[in-house]
Amino acid sequence: MADIKTLIPRHRLITLTGVAGVGKTRLARRAADQLVRLAPGGVWWVELDQLQDPRLVPAAVLQAVDQHDQPGPAPVPRLVEFLADPPTVLVLDNCEHLVEACAELAGTLLREVPSLRILATSREALRLPDECVMSVEPLRVPTRGQHSGLSTYPAVALFCQRAAAAVPGFTLTPDNEATVAGICRRLDGLPLAIELAAVRLRALSAEQIRQRLDDRLDPLATGTGTASSRQRTLRGALDWSYELCTGPEQRTWAQLSVFSGTFDLAAAEYVSGAEPGRLAAVLDGLVGKSILVRAEDRYRLLRTVARYGREMLAGSGTDTGTEDRLRARHAQWYAGLARQAERHWFGPDDEDWLARLRVEHGNVRTALEFLLDPAGGAPCDHGQAALDMVGDLWFYWTNGAAGTEARHWLTRALALDPRPTPARARALWVAGYLATIRYDLDTASSLLDEAEEVATRIGDAGALAWTTTRRAILAMLQEDPRAEPLAQVALDRLAAAGEREGVGVVLTLLVLGTTRLFAGDVDSALRIGQRCRAICTARGDRTQQGIALLLLARAAWTRGELTAAHGYAQDALRLRPDQPAPNTVALALNMLGWFAGTAGDHKRVAILHGGLHEVYPMYGTRILRTPTQLRPHQEAVAAARAALGDAEYERLYERGVALGPAEIIPYALGEKVRREPAAETGPALTARERQIAGLVAGGLSNRQIASKLVISQRTAETHIEHVLRKLNFTSRAQIAAWAATAPDGQRDR
Repeated sequence: MADIKTLIPRHRLITLTGVAGVGKTRLARRAADQLVRLAPGGVWWVELDQLQDPRLVPAAVLQAVDQHDQPGPAPVPRLVEFLADPPTVLVLDNCEHLVEACAELAGTLLREVPSLRILATSREALRLPDECVMSVEPLRVPTRGQHSGLSTYPAVALFCQRAAAAVPGFTLTPDNEATVAGICRRLDGLPLAIELAAVRLRALSAEQIRQRLDDRLDPLATGTGTASSRQRTLRGALDWSYELCTGPEQRTWAQLSVFSGTFDLAAAEYVSGAEPGRLAAVLDGLVGKSILVRAEDRYRLLRTVARYGREMLAGSGTDTGTEDRLRARHAQWYAGLARQAERHWFGPDDEDWLARLRVEHGNVRTALEFLLDPAGGAPCDHGQAALDMVGDLWFYWTNGAAGTEARHWLTRALALDPRPTPARARALWVAGYLATIRYDLDTASSLLDEAEEVATRIGDAGALAWTTTRRAILAMLQEDPRAEPLAQVALDRLAAAGEREGVGVVLTLLVLGTTRLFAGDVDSALRIGQRCRAICTARGDRTQQGIALLLLARAAWTRGELTAAHGYAQDALRLRPDQPAPNTVALALNMLGWFAGTAGDHKRVAILHGGLHEVYPMYGTRILRTPTQLRPHQEAVAAARAALGDAEYERLYERGVALGPAEIIPYALGEKVRREPAAETGPALTARERQIAGLVAGGLSNRQIASKLVISQRTAETHIEHVLRKLNFTSRAQIAAWAATAPDGQRDR
C-alpha cells in the first residue's frame, strides 16, 4: 500500500499483477480509498471481470464514470472530455482477459488527458510505455519454527479475522497459534485460500484443517514462492472446498457460475431448475462456506470461485446439465425480465425498473452474448430472441442507461437474423430512434425506412405505428413540416393497433403539440399538453409528465403568460426531487433562462446557463442542437451579455457552475442555496484555469504550459487571458501571487 502511494505521483499508469486469489483487487480498493485525497476529480472504479467483448471496454468505462450514458458521440471522446479536468484516478479492475483492449484505451486516455492517472489490476502487464508494473505478493507468513509475534503477520491476522466471523469468540492463543501459522504457510499466504480455510472452523479444529491441508497439498509444490506453485496451492484449496460441499451444493456452485455479477434467489431457482423453496437452504450453505457472498437479497460468487465453478460445469455430466442448457435458461430469465420491464416502465415504477436493469446489466450482457454467439451453435430462434430482448430494452437504452452499448447489441442482432419479423421491425425502429437522438439523422432515416418496409410487408400494425411516431420525432428535430401530419398518422395507427392511452400515444402527442406550437397554434399546444399530463398522471408516470409540463411552459411563454410558464417549468423540476431526470432538468434550466431574460433578470440567465452547460454538459449540448431550443437560448444570452458585459456575464456563469448538481435545481426553483457565492467574492475560475494559474505560479512559460497540458500555445494564451480578465489582473506575476496566497475555497471553487 505504501509503495502505491509513493508510485502514483511519479507514474501515471500502475498495473498490479499477480496470480488469482493473491489480493490484487483488495489492494486496489485500499489504494482507491487512499487516493481520493490526491484526485479532486474522483477515483472511478471500473469492474471488467464480467465483460466478454473487448469492443465494449470503452462503453463499460463510460458507464462506470457517467451513469447517464445517453446515446451520443463515441465513448472515447466523451471519456476524454469527462476526465480532462480536474485530476482523476481511473481504476481498471481485472484486465487480463481484455488486455489488448484495455491497453489501447489506457494509452489513448493517458495521451489525451495529461492529468489522468490509471491503476489497473491484471494477471499480466498492459505493456505500455512508462507503465509501472507492481507484482502483488501473497500476505507475509511466519517462518517455520517461529513462535513469537505471530499475530503481527498479515496472513495470520486475516485467518483470525475470518475465523472469528465464522466462529464467534475465536482468538489466537498459545495453544493454536503455531497451527494457524502452519495453515497460512501451507496456503502460501494467499488471501482467498486463507479465507476458504478459516470458515472450516465451523466443522473442524485448526489442527484438523492443517492435517487435511497436509494431505491435500504437495509439500514440495507449496512454499516455493513461484507463481505456478501458488496457483496449485489455490487450486488445491478450491478442490478441498468443493469436496467438502454436499452434492446439491456442488451442483449449485457450478450452475451459479453462469451468472455475471450479482443475482437474486428467483433467478437462481429458474436457472438451476430447482423447485421453489428448496434452493434457499443450499445457498445458505454456500454462504456459510464462503463460496457465495450475500448482500441483502442478492448473491454473488467470488471471482476465482466462479471460474472454478465454470470449470466444474464444463467437466460435469448430465447431473448438473450442460453449460449451454444453463446459459439458455439464464438468457430466458433475463429476456423475461426485459419483457416485464418494458410492459411496466410507463408508470410510477419507471425509475425502479431502470435501477433494477442497471443492477442486472452484467447478466443482460451475458444473456445477449449467448444469444448472439454463432460459435455457440445458437439456433435461428436465438436470433429472434436477441431481437426481442434488445427491442424490449428500448426505454432502458434511451433513458440514461447504456445508450452507447445499445448500438453494439442492435447491430449484432440485426445482422444475425435478417428475416422480416415483428422482432426485426421493432429492433429497426429502436435503432432508428437511437440514431435520431444521437443526431445521426441520415442513419436514422435509413433504419426507419427499413422498419416501415418490414412492418408493412408482414402487416405488423403496432410496429408500423411506432415507426411512424419515430419518423415524426425525426422530422420535428429537422424542422420538417411533415412532422405534424406524420404525428397525426401515427396517432391513427396507434389507435388502430389498440393503443389509446399508452406511452406511444403520449410521445406522439408531445410531437404533435410541439409542432403545432411552432406553427403558431398555441391553444392546440396547450390542450395537447394538458391531455399528455392527464394521461401521465393517471398512469403515475413522472418522466414523460415532465416533458409535457415543459411543452405547457413553452406554450404559456409564447403567449406571454410568464408566471404560468415559470410555474409549469418549475413543476417539471419538482416531479422527481430525489431522482431528477437529467434531460428534463437540462430542458427546464434552458427554458427558465429564457424566461429570466424575458423578465429582464440577466444575472439569472447567466447563472442558469452556467448550470445547464457545466452541470448537465452532455444534455445541454444535445438540446441546443435543436434550432427551436437554440434560438431563444442565443437571444437570452446575447441580451444578458449586452446588459451585463462579457466579464460580468462570465463571472455569473461561473456562479452557476459552482452551484453543482445538488444546488442548481433549488436555485432554479427560487429556493435558498447554501453554496451560492456572494457577489463580492470575485469571479470563479474554471478547473482548467485554476490548473493553468498554478502552472504560471510554478514559473512555466506559455510554451511550457502548452507542452505540459498537450494543448496549443494559443489555447494556453487564451486561458491566461481569461484568468487575467476574471481576476482583474494585468500581469503573470499577479496570477502567480494569487495562486500562491488565495484561500483554498476560492482557488477550488
